[in-house]
Amino acid sequence: MKKLSLLLVFTTLFLLPNVVNADTITTGLPGSDYLLLNDAITASGPTDVILLEDNITLMATQWIANGYEVTIDLGGFSISAPTRVFHVCGGKLTLTGEGIIRETTPDYGAIMISGSDSAMDSNYSVVNIGANIELIAWAPIFVTQTIPINPVGITPKSDYFYGVVVNFNGKATSVLDTSSDAGHGLYINGTYKNKIANYPIFNVGSSAIITSQGPGIYTAGYAAWTIEPGASVIGVDSALAIKAGKITINGGTFKATGSNLTPTVTWNNGINPSGAVIQIESYNSIYGGDIELIINGGTFISEHGYVIYEYTHISEESSVVDLKINNGEFIAGDDNDVFLLSDEFNITEFINGGLFSSNPTSYLALGINMYEENGVFKIGNRPTTPQTGSINVILNIVIVLMSVLGIVIIMKKKKIA
Repeated sequence: MKKLSLLLVFTTLFLLPNVVNADTITTGLPGSDYLLLNDAITASGPTDVILLEDNITLMATQWIANGYEVTIDLGGFSISAPTRVFHVCGGKLTLTGEGIIRETTPDYGAIMISGSDSAMDSNYSVVNIGANIELIAWAPIFVTQTIPINPVGITPKSDYFYGVVVNFNGKATSVLDTSSDAGHGLYINGTYKNKIANYPIFNVGSSAIITSQGPGIYTAGYAAWTIEPGASVIGVDSALAIKAGKITINGGTFKATGSNLTPTVTWNNGINPSGAVIQIESYNSIYGGDIELIINGGTFISEHGYVIYEYTHISEESSVVDLKINNGEFIAGDDNDVFLLSDEFNITEFINGGLFSSNPTSYLALGINMYEENGVFKIGNRPTTPQTGSINVILNIVIVLMSVLGIVIIMKKKKIA
C-alpha cells in the first residue's frame, strides 16, 4: 500500500494514435529520426518499432496513454528517469531487444500501470516485457489504481484497475529506495479488490528472472497470476507474498534467502518479512483476500525458514479459499517444517504430489500414499526391490548352477554303472 500520492512529473501524449505502414523509427541521437523519445512515440503507429540509437535520460515520466500502442527496441541501450520511468494507462507498451529501464533515484517503479474505470475495457493497459529486458527500480513492475497527477485526457480517479495485462519474460531487479526500504519485483497495490471480472492478469514467462531485497512478487491487490516453468523468483523476505488473488504456479524456482522472522506481524501498509518462500497474510478487513493457490510444479527452497507460511490478522478468518499442491519440491531451512499454517486455516487434504523435507501426512489428499527415503518424504508408492535387472541376474546364476549340478549327477551315475 506504500507510495500512493506524491508529485508526479510527466511527459504527456494527447494526440490520436497514428495509423501508418510498419516502419522503424530511430531516436536518441541528433542524427536519428527523432532526437526525443516522446516525439518518436507521438509519430509512431501501432505497427512501428522505435529503435534506440543511444542511452536516453528522461527528466520526467513518459506516459503511454490515449490508445497508443508503442513498441520500443532498446538496441542494447537504456532508458532512465529519476523515478517512474514509464506510466501506462489506456495504451500498450512492448519492450524488445536488449537493454535496461532504470530508476536513478528508486522510489516507485520502472513501469507504472493503471487500468480503466470501466469493467467493459479489456486489454486496456497492456505491458509486454521481452526476455533480454531488465527493469531496475524499487518495484520494476508497479500496478496502481491511483493517478495523482496525469496527462491531458485522463480524469483523476482512484479506481483505475480494469483491463490490466502484464506479460513478463524479462529480468526484474528490485532495489532499495531512497529511504533504504526494500521493494518488490512485481507488485500490485493492495487497494485492488475487484474479484468479479476483468481484474489484472500477470503472465510470468519461462525466461523471467525476478530478484528483490523484499518479496520477489507481492500480490497485495486482487489479480490472476500464472507462473511458467523456467521462471526464477528470489527474494530476501520471501519469494512470493500474497494477500489476495488467484495464483497458478506451473513450475519455476522460488527461493527465500532471509532469516526466519516468524511469527510475522500483519501490516496494512506493506508486508513484514518472514523468510518463508510463500508468505500468505490473511487480512480480510483491509485487503481483497479470496486467495487461491494452485501449485503444479516447481522448486521451493527457504534457506532459513518455512516454505509455506500462512497467518491471520487478529480475530480474522483465513483468506485462503483454495490450496492444491499437485507436484513440486519443497525444502525448508534450518530443520523447520515445510508448512506453518494458522489455526484459522481450514483447508485439508490438499497435497496430491511432490517431495517434502518434512512429513506432510496431515495434508495428504484422500488415497494418496507417501514414503520416506533418506530423510525426504515423497508422494507415491515406494519402488519395489530388487529391481527387474537384479532378478534377471539371479535367475541366470540359478540356471547355470542347476546345469552344472545336472552334469555332476550324470557323471556319478556312469561311475556306479
